[in-house]
Amino acid sequence: MFGLKEMRSITVMLLAGVGTGFFLLFAAQLLPTKAIYEHVEGSMATFTSEGDYVWMIKGKDGSKLDNFTDAYFLQLSLLKGDKGPVDNALSAYALDPSDYHDSPTKTMEAWFDGEEVRLSARQIRFWNGYLIILKPLLMFADYSNIRQLNLFLQPIVIALVIGFMIKRGLEKYVIALFLAYAGMNPVTIAMNIFFSCIFYTTYIPVLFMLCFHEKIEDGPGYSVFFLILGMATVYFNMNSCLLMPLGMCLVLYVLMDGLRKPMKDTIKALAGYCISWGIGFIGFWSAKWILASLLTDHYSLSEAGSHILKRLSATDGRNACSRMDAVLYNIRIQLENRWWVLAMCAYTCFCVWKVLKKEGGDWRRWQKSRPFLAVLFMPFVWYMLMCNHSCIHDWFTYRTLSVAVFSYCSMLCYMTEPGRPERKSDE
Repeated sequence: MFGLKEMRSITVMLLAGVGTGFFLLFAAQLLPTKAIYEHVEGSMATFTSEGDYVWMIKGKDGSKLDNFTDAYFLQLSLLKGDKGPVDNALSAYALDPSDYHDSPTKTMEAWFDGEEVRLSARQIRFWNGYLIILKPLLMFADYSNIRQLNLFLQPIVIALVIGFMIKRGLEKYVIALFLAYAGMNPVTIAMNIFFSCIFYTTYIPVLFMLCFHEKIEDGPGYSVFFLILGMATVYFNMNSCLLMPLGMCLVLYVLMDGLRKPMKDTIKALAGYCISWGIGFIGFWSAKWILASLLTDHYSLSEAGSHILKRLSATDGRNACSRMDAVLYNIRIQLENRWWVLAMCAYTCFCVWKVLKKEGGDWRRWQKSRPFLAVLFMPFVWYMLMCNHSCIHDWFTYRTLSVAVFSYCSMLCYMTEPGRPERKSDE
């Protein structure tokens, strides 16, 4: 699929991405920390009152806030080791919570109270690229202010996505996007920095595609777009819902371009874009592990291998967990919101009724809906592959199902459109 020329271009882009990503983290480490310290300290009232985890809606695991990870984010923004900015950029120092019941929140409380707490490089396996945004932000805002900012910005991003979908004649698919977004528990996402990283790494690329579709096709092409998307996913995301940016962009590609092409060509294109994304994803993550093992004394490639095997294992950390359990656990969380379930059922019934009444719909469009099906099943394959992570963290990994929801609802909507597909395009 990739010739020598293409492989050279991919290598150059990966190296350029690694160099740019490292330089930005290096520059972020040079920022003064006085204002960051004041704002992190001012954020402690929130963490002290809420603890490591808090449920926005009692009894609904899908509404659970991950203050545990956000506490680490704030620590990584503030703390530095004594080996210089290069080591700091790669090592990502945080407080060692071992003496505080592995609670980063309690560890922060103890540290601000003046207790001696040693540093550790627990997050070294990640790029932690969100720090290039979070560190400058913490110079002017505390944790509560950042929550307010996300509550303000994220609806704007969704509104822009919907607006550009309408501009491109995709207004019928707005409901599909809305159902995918609504099923993610949007308020919970905005209240968490960790979850907000998932949101922005998904919907900003979607918005970019809608704005610059022709320029991408006429310029570097979607293979390059998905390569960069794979790199950005690793850089800004901390090992969670990693499939969401890929899946949502693939569905959007089908809607904007894939449905106009022969089905086999569309499926072939989707497979190629998945490979491009995978090269960016694996190549960029591997580069971090290699840099960390070469330039720091905290990490080795054998540790990276152990972490991969752990996440691929069929266990929840204590007990055996089948790969089908990983799928069912995430579906269970997704179905907690009965109003969302009711909306999904109503939309399905409406689309089926419209086709059966022959008001322009046609079941024969099923033949050309297979690209949607291919994307629809991706989250379930991902859950089975990443069994360990999907079982332990089902209360937030369930959001990857938004890919399946967007694909499923788009497929139903497509079959309600007027006209019949040409036979030649299905061959």
